Amino acid sequence: MCVLKDVGFDEEEAHKVYAQVDSDGEGGVSLAEFEAWMMKNQREQSVRMKPPVRMTFAALVENVEKLIAVLKRDEKLESHAAFFSTSLTALKQVPLFIRKVLIDIYPCVCPRKYTS
Repeated sequence: MCVLKDVGFDEEEAHKVYAQVDSDGEGGVSLAEFEAWMMKNQREQSVRMKPPVRMTFAALVENVEKLIAVLKRDEKLESHAAFFSTSLTALKQVPLFIRKVLIDIYPCVCPRKYTS
C-alpha cells in the first residue's frame, strides 16, 4: 500500500485500490491477482473511452467516402476504390424514405445496443 501512496494516492484511495487488487483478501498481492486486476481495469477503461457508434445513413456514406480516400492513397489498393465508388453512387440513390426506415430509425428499435 505504501507504493500507492508514493505514486500519489491518498489514504482512502490507496485502501480502495488495494482491496480491489487483493482479491483473495489474504493481505498480500500476488502476481496473478495484480495481472487479473490490471486486465480488468484495462478492459473497463477501453470500453469507457470508445466513442458511440453513429448508426445513420450519413455516417455510412461518410465512412465509405473515407474508405475510398484511403484506398486511393495506396497503389496496391487503388483498384478497389472504383468498386466502392460505384457502390457509394448506388447507395446515394436509395430513396430517402427507405434510408429513414432501415438506417436512421434502427437505433430506436435497439436502444441498449446502439446508444451510449
